[in-house]
Amino acid sequence: MKIIILIILIIGISVYLKKRKYDNSNYKKESGNEFKNVWRDKGNYGEYLTFNELEKISNFNTLCLRSTPGGNKIFHIRALY
Repeated sequence: MKIIILIILIIGISVYLKKRKYDNSNYKKESGNEFKNVWRDKGNYGEYLTFNELEKISNFNTLCLRSTPGGNKIFHIRALY
């Protein structure tokens, strides 16, 4: 019984830390996507990871995700030279 409680506690803390990191990210501000949608959708999660990696590169300013009314997603990358 103690092991099950420990596993649930570890999973809960892990999700909490990931959500807190996501809430403080610029990706949330740029895309407007909610944490649960990003976490469940493999494509959105990949965009989130890509955004975080590109932010570490000083040559890149912004990576935005915008959806068109038809549901097609467009990636915009602005680079600073």
